Formats: sequence, C-alpha cells, structure tokens
Amino acid sequence: MFLLDKAGVIYAANESAARSFSGPKEALVGRNIRDLVALGVATHLSDMAFDTHAGIQTTYKYEHDGMWFEVGFGPVRDAQGAAAAFAVFSRDITAQRRAAETLEQSQRTFAAAFENAPIGMALVSPNLSFLRVNHALEAILGRPESELLAISPMELIHADELPRVSEIASEAARLDSPTAEFAARYKHAGGEYFPAQVNASVVRGADGTPNYYVVQVQDLTERQRAEQELIEAQKVQTVGRLAAGIAHDFNNLLQAMLLQIQLLGSGVLGAEAATMATAEIEDQIQRGKSLVRQLLLFARRDTARPEQLDLNELVASASRMLGRLVPSNITFSQQLDSEPRYVDGDRNQLEQVLVNLVVNAAHAMHDGGTLVIRTGRENEDS
Repeated sequence: MFLLDKAGVIYAANESAARSFSGPKEALVGRNIRDLVALGVATHLSDMAFDTHAGIQTTYKYEHDGMWFEVGFGPVRDAQGAAAAFAVFSRDITAQRRAAETLEQSQRTFAAAFENAPIGMALVSPNLSFLRVNHALEAILGRPESELLAISPMELIHADELPRVSEIASEAARLDSPTAEFAARYKHAGGEYFPAQVNASVVRGADGTPNYYVVQVQDLTERQRAEQELIEAQKVQTVGRLAAGIAHDFNNLLQAMLLQIQLLGSGVLGAEAATMATAEIEDQIQRGKSLVRQLLLFARRDTARPEQLDLNELVASASRMLGRLVPSNITFSQQLDSEPRYVDGDRNQLEQVLVNLVVNAAHAMHDGGTLVIRTGRENEDS
C-alpha cells in the first residue's frame, strides 16, 4: 500500500509495497507514483484521479512481466471532507488470473468437443430439461436447439419405456455411480421412433448433489439394420446347409420308396410282405413330412399345435437336423436327463427355439469347439 499526496508523491509505503520493488520501503518515499513505470500504475492513473474535487475511488487490473496485479486507489479526506491525499492498494492476482485462463481454455476445449462431436450430446439439468444440445443431436432428433430447450428429454421417450428410464435417471441422481447407460426409443420430429443408446454422466457440486448431466445419444438405426442383414445372411447360409442335408435325406427316402413300389408292382411279394412294404412306404412318407416341417421352421408358416412333450424325446428327434446347422469345426452333442422332462408347448415352435439356440451358439464359436444341448430341471424343488 502507498500513501500519496495530491501531486502523486509517495510519502508512506508498507513492507509489501517495498517487496514489490525488491528494496526498502524508505527508497519509495519521495518518488512520484507516475515515475514507477515498472509497477505499471503510471499509465493508468490520470489527472482526474488526483482531482481534489472528483473524489474518485476505483480499481483496475494490469499485467507486468508476466504477473497480474489488482490496484485500487481513492482519496483520503481531511476533517473538512476534502481529498488531502490518496491511498493506493496493490494485490498480486497472478495465480487467480492463470487459474481463470486455464478454466476458460478448458471451457473452450469442452465447447469445441461438444459442438463437433459425431454423436448427439446434451447438457441436462437435474430436473431433466435440456440446457444445451449440439448439432449432431439436433440432426438425430430433427429439431433445432431452440425447440429442444423448451421441452424435457423425457417427452421424447416412448411411453412404454418411460417408467424404466425415469427409474434409471432417479438412481443416477441418488447413487454414487457417476454414469448411467440405457437403450430407449426416441421420437423424431417426423413422428417416428428410432432406437438409441444413451450414456449419461453426472456432474456433481461440492455437496454431492447433481449440477447437471452430460448425455450422449447414439442413433442405433443403421447398426440394427446392419446386424439384421448379417443375421439374415447367416440364416441363408444355415438354410443352405440344412437344405443340402434334407435333399440328401429326401433322395434316400425316394430311393427306398421306389424300391418298395417296384417290389409291389412286380407281384413277387406275398400278402404279408406286401403289407410290410406298404407300411415301410408310409413310414418313409412320414419321414418326408418331418423333413418338410424342418424347412417350415425357418419360414415360420406352420400352425401351432400345443401338446404335452418330453424334452428328451424332442431333443433326440431333432438332433439330426440340429447337427446339420453347425459347421465342421464344431462338434454337436446332447446330454439328456435320465428322467422324462415334460412341458406343454408346440413341437414346431420348441424345435424353432432349439434351432435358434444352436445357430446363435454356432455363430459365436468362431474357433470351433463342442456344442452341447443338455436337458434337466433347473431347480429340483420346483
């Protein structure tokens, strides 16, 4: 701190002022404040500051040699209220200035990353209203930021999924976990819903309460379409393997039936042998129907016929077909319970479940291995 007369000459200074100039405070006394160019004050003090009638009291910040100072000055009045002298206060604010610059740079970096992110991003308040959205989210939702800021993100979620998402949001605010993830259907401005993956990070204040959420929204429409196309391609490949096996079995059936028909037509068979040949032909026809049903499972055009079924028998009878669904680097086997395991259901639909299980498992076994279907009771007390 300095004390100046009305001409700006220093007549008193404290130790802090002396340290600013790396010398004794006595060396400052008698010097004019306007001559202290190193301090930087001279360029900021004006004649008005020493006007005995103006009575100005003000502060300003300035930089010198990479350091920042905050300076305040004002009149010291005599008993009559006139400005008899001036007091100058100087405070080093370099650390605060650098912290503010670091914060400002961090905010600029976040803003740039936020606006230019390739996925939708939003800042959402604790009461679940939009605070800010980026361009990608505007494009995903088909709505401008001005429209989104007037609504809640919850208004865009499909009604069937709203209770689940509301509970997730409540838990994210209540629990210590800093993030929450969920999938939901969001409404586009055009009225249609699209699947999205949402990741939300909770930014908390010093007291632990949420200040806001940083939300990322990714449109899954194209990904799901690509996944479905891959599934269909894999299904076609699987049907090809199945059809090849069925064609081979059909050929064997036709050959067996042709032989029996030729024997019947030759007249060489007796009555009993002819009856057995007819029964054999009927059995081959039933096997042919079973092969057709296997193909219908993939077309899903068969009619449901609920009945009581033994899972052991179901798996055993379907094992030949299921074995055709796996590539050569996978060994297919079954482990059936020693006791019958009855369920009520449609045979074709249950066989479809087995087919789906085997196909999905085989697709996940890229390096091959052993695929086992096991029957039994999960809970012996049930």
